[in-house]
Amino acid sequence: MKYVRPAYRDRLGRLSDAELLAYARRKYGNPYLTLVAAKEMHKIQHQYLHLGVAAAQRQVEVRAERRRQLRARLWPANPSEAQ
Repeated sequence: MKYVRPAYRDRLGRLSDAELLAYARRKYGNPYLTLVAAKEMHKIQHQYLHLGVAAAQRQVEVRAERRRQLRARLWPANPSEAQ
């Protein structure tokens, strides 16, 4: 599990109702979103924040591995290993 900085988690937890509603309406593109729905979505987002961070980290690792494999194919250390 990827570590989520406490400062980021605290900042998300300290939003006032008006800030939370404005943030949710802007994020989800729904100007008619109610405060109750925004709070519920925020609660779920806050609860599973670590999963999003872990997925993003995994994507970075996968891209780095693919880049390494491509470089190994294009410029092999041993020229006889070229494919």
